[in-house]
Amino acid sequence: MKSPRMGYTMELRMEVGRALLIAPRGTLKLLAKSFRVTERTLNSWKRRAQADLTIRPGPTKKGITLREKLIIGREWKRQGFPGSRPVIAALPGIRVRAVRIVVEELKARRRKRRAQHKKRVQVRIRVNKPGTVLSADGATVQKGEDYIVYRDRGNLSVCTEPCISGVLATADTLAMLEKLKGLGRLPLVFTTDNGSPLCSNIVCNFLDNNFIIHLKSLPRVPQQNGSAENAVKEFKELIKEGYPPDEVSKILNERRKRRQLNYRTSQEFDQENFNRYTQDKRCEFYQATKLAIEEAQLGMKSVYQKRKAEREAILQTMVNFSLITKTRGGQLCSPKPEESL
Repeated sequence: MKSPRMGYTMELRMEVGRALLIAPRGTLKLLAKSFRVTERTLNSWKRRAQADLTIRPGPTKKGITLREKLIIGREWKRQGFPGSRPVIAALPGIRVRAVRIVVEELKARRRKRRAQHKKRVQVRIRVNKPGTVLSADGATVQKGEDYIVYRDRGNLSVCTEPCISGVLATADTLAMLEKLKGLGRLPLVFTTDNGSPLCSNIVCNFLDNNFIIHLKSLPRVPQQNGSAENAVKEFKELIKEGYPPDEVSKILNERRKRRQLNYRTSQEFDQENFNRYTQDKRCEFYQATKLAIEEAQLGMKSVYQKRKAEREAILQTMVNFSLITKTRGGQLCSPKPEESL
C-alpha cells in the first residue's frame, strides 16, 4: 500500500513502535491500514523503538589494586613463571579474573624483555663474497632416501646430491667436495654440524690437503649452522609441494629472488660477483687461521672451551680478511687492520 504524504510526530512513532514490541501477532497489519502506511514503515518504527530502549547497566567492574598485583606477581615468580591456573590455586582469596589479567600482562612483559635482550646480543654474519663459505647438512626425504644439501653463504645458492647408499655417509661428503674441486669452487671455510659423515677423519684430511678451514658448530647448538638448516627446510618444502628433487635446485637458484641479494637470484648474483681464489690467497688465509686457533687455545684443557675458542678465532680471522661482516645487536664489529683477500 502506498502511504500518503502525511506527517506523524516522532513521539507518536516511538509510542506506536513500543506498542508493537509487545503487541500480539497480526496487530502490525491492522495498524498499517489504520495509519495508512505500509507494514515496512511500521517495522521501521518498531526497530527504532527497540534501539531506543534504555539498557539497564550491569554491575561496575572492580579494578585490580596495586596490592593484588604485587601479591600475584610474587606468587607467579615464586612458582617459576607458570600459567595462571597454578597461581589461582595458590591465591584463593583473590578473584580469578584478576589473576588471569595480571599473569597475562606479566608474561607479555617478560616476552618483550627477552626479545629485546635477544636483539641486543644477537650476532649476525653476512658473507661478502660467493665461493667463500660453504654450509652442508643432510636431509631425509623418506626412509632410505637421504640427500646432502649444501649452500654457498655468499650467493645463497642451494645444491643437493642424492646419497650413494641411501643414507648420508662420508663418501657422499667427499663426492660433493670432489665435484666442487672439479668446478674450481672449493670454499675457504666449510661449516657443518658435528655429524660423523661431515666430520670424519677422511673428510678432515681432504680439507687440510686443500687448505680449507673446517668451522664446526658447538655441541647441541644447531643455530650455528643455521644457513644449512634453512637450506634443508627450503628443499623439503618444495619436495612436499610435489617438485622432483632434481628440479628443486633450479627453482631456488635460477627463479627465486632473494631479499638479501637485493631481489636477484643466486645465479644472477654469482655471475656478477664470483672470483676464484688463487692458491696463494688460499694458503695465506689458511695459515693465518691455523695460527689464530693455536693462540686462542693456549692453556685450555676443556674440549668445549677449545671448540668455542676455535670458532671465535676462525670468525675473527674472516673479519680481519674482510670475508664476512659481523654485527652484534645491529652494531658492526670492526675488523683489525690486516690484508684483505
